[in-house]
Amino acid sequence: MKTGRPANVFELTVLQDEEYLAPPEGSTPRFCEEWYRVVHDFPAAWFRSSDIPILVEYVQQILLLERIHREMKKLGDTFIVMDRYEIPKVHPLLTVLGKSQQNLKMLAAAVKTSPQSRDTQVPKKQKARVEAAEASHDPLSGAV
Repeated sequence: MKTGRPANVFELTVLQDEEYLAPPEGSTPRFCEEWYRVVHDFPAAWFRSSDIPILVEYVQQILLLERIHREMKKLGDTFIVMDRYEIPKVHPLLTVLGKSQQNLKMLAAAVKTSPQSRDTQVPKKQKARVEAAEASHDPLSGAV
């Protein structure tokens, strides 16, 4: 009977922690929580320091949408309100919700968080950099 280490054990490779972008100083705890969620959903090489202003706007739009949804829950089913001439109109929160959703889509394309923005519009050098970063995080490669 053979003793010692089995021959079919995988060798584990420890990767160094990569640098993720930090939220701007003075950010609220809720902003930082959402920032880390957004930034850590992608490889560390995905975002550059030049993306920080767009990421700030992106996270602010997410927080604004969450606030709008909380306010709309308080309203219940009263999405039609009367103006000063007693003419029914849509509640202003629905208008803000629509514009915020449009802004979030635009910002998602700008920071390349949507799959459509990664396909043909990404320059070749950046695409190669992102593919290399994704390959280093491939769970099937045996690296941890």
